[in-house]
Amino acid sequence: MERVGEHPVPVGPLAVRWLAYKLDVPRAGVAGKALVRLENAGSASWRSRGREGVQLSYHWLDPLGNAIVWDGPRTPFPLVVEPGETVGLESALVAPRPDGS
Repeated sequence: MERVGEHPVPVGPLAVRWLAYKLDVPRAGVAGKALVRLENAGSASWRSRGREGVQLSYHWLDPLGNAIVWDGPRTPFPLVVEPGETVGLESALVAPRPDGS
């Protein structure tokens, strides 16, 4: 996994610190996977309950930071992640298809 360098962590009960990641090579419209390591940097526990609660998702951004895909498929956390704890998670990932024929 590739470690994530120092970065700003938002303040709030559901704050997350990204620690490391590994991505399949993205191919437009093709399903792949992402492995991520996260730290619960907030003050609230992360609980997933089926399709409810806190879940991992992603956005695809263009080079200017504009959203191409907002809120990809969601991946629930297998266990409760308490504040200060870290978790590794595998998530489905689908790269966007470019516009055009």
